[in-house]
Amino acid sequence: MPEVSPSVAPRPAAIEWPTVSLSIVIYGAWIVLTAAHAALPTPFVIVAGAWLVAWHGSLQHETIHGHPTRWRGINALIGAVPLSLWLPYAIYRDSHEAHHRSDHITHPDHDPESRYVGAGDGWRWAARLQATLIGRLVFGPPLCVLSLIRDEPQRVRTAPGAVLRDWAPHLLAIAGIVAWLEATGFGTAAARLAGHVAVAAALVRGAPCRPARSRPRRDGGARRAARVALPQQPSSRRASRPAGARLVPPARASPRAPSAADETGGAPASQLWRDRPPVRVSPARPVDASGARRMSVASFGMYDHPAQRWANEMLWAAIARHLRAAGIDAPDTLDRRPVEAVWRDPGLLFAQACGLPLVADPELDLAVVAVPSYAVAGCAPGRHLSRIVVRADDPATTPGDLSGRVAAINAPLSNTGANLLFATLGNAFAATIITGSHRASIEAVADGAADVAAIDAVTFAAIARYEPAAVRGIRILADTRSVPALPFVTAGRTPPATRAALREALTAAAHDPALAQARDALFLAAIVPASGRRYGEVARLARETALA
Repeated sequence: MPEVSPSVAPRPAAIEWPTVSLSIVIYGAWIVLTAAHAALPTPFVIVAGAWLVAWHGSLQHETIHGHPTRWRGINALIGAVPLSLWLPYAIYRDSHEAHHRSDHITHPDHDPESRYVGAGDGWRWAARLQATLIGRLVFGPPLCVLSLIRDEPQRVRTAPGAVLRDWAPHLLAIAGIVAWLEATGFGTAAARLAGHVAVAAALVRGAPCRPARSRPRRDGGARRAARVALPQQPSSRRASRPAGARLVPPARASPRAPSAADETGGAPASQLWRDRPPVRVSPARPVDASGARRMSVASFGMYDHPAQRWANEMLWAAIARHLRAAGIDAPDTLDRRPVEAVWRDPGLLFAQACGLPLVADPELDLAVVAVPSYAVAGCAPGRHLSRIVVRADDPATTPGDLSGRVAAINAPLSNTGANLLFATLGNAFAATIITGSHRASIEAVADGAADVAAIDAVTFAAIARYEPAAVRGIRILADTRSVPALPFVTAGRTPPATRAALREALTAAAHDPALAQARDALFLAAIVPASGRRYGEVARLARETALA
């Protein structure tokens, strides 16, 4: 996965009891309110119910951010109870995690929780309905449900297994809640009304929350959850699990991207009530004279160590010349945005992808055109693996010695950093921290923040060659199994003729004597045409490790 380097999170407390206590208060108060509703004034019951559902939304938000325990599954059990009776917790979690990964918060094509609309978005009418306070209060909640109804059929077609995993436990929980409401005489109508008010209040609050902290708070989420009565409105826009996102970036040359300050939070309620501000429209990607989007994005972002950038640029220049000779308007320069954004750019012509998102992200529309081979020990033609690394002085002699330790992964949806690690060692770790890059995972192990990590063998070779000091404090304990190497891809909509030209250009670059020095710098031994079928092996492995 991409080589960004956020700080490494320290190991948090196992259980944050203030947040656990808060969850008990919320659920306990909801049970008491629904059981004793007949003895209370109806307006009080509705307002108190709405308050508790909104407060529960804040609790859900905290569980998504890793509270109150270090175990994701337990946090999900605490937050997944659907008091609002509509949005599956898994969909909210994936959407919110994608929101925090976005490099352009509030941009509608990049942030799934944005309340802006794209220039070609057919749902601008829905934004206009919610442009005033009264519109947001009245129409906002049913439009949230409608957007979920709109989006889910697409997932049923592309990822039926994921839909079943998300909805089956949600519907079972709904059935239990409805049974309780009917048994107490509270009824679902009153619960839906309280849920409507809670969602409407959250929509009025509206502004996106801050980006996730790189280091957890020692007091956990209880303080923030306790003081935030109106949480960030959960979005039903689905993001891939567990890491994917709708990451189409804004135009390169565009007006200022919308910011959190542009949301409704800064406007007086009276103004929102009587005025209808214009619907904010995000700029679109450039188009050519025919109205088609240009395929203007190329990236070698997966293996792009600073010491290798000249080689990638030299390799791309040769590929681009070959493409132009075939009549394809290839870009002159490489795009060095995060690879997740590049993969989802509608103008993508060429990139290298991680095998796990390729098969596990239902919204990622990429076509494999070729597969590389690398001159790295243990990497067979068209395949690669990971190095299991520990500190140089770690007494472990086999992978089995690492049970109960702290693992570092570069990203949850990384094949080499997470999938192969769990396939080799299982998931018997005391904790897992997310570092953001293989380079940062090496630092985490060397510095003692983690005990073990799986590092892509090609990335490890580059760091060992160009930054030998970075690997002096660690040692390779074992190698993982091998899997198909990171594929070269293009957008799924790329015409067959362009895909064929890409394969020819890559094959030519792999044999060009003038590029021998560049290929050596990249450990690149060969490139052969390929399709996505071989990556079914990665999908099967991900199912075994529960990452798909």
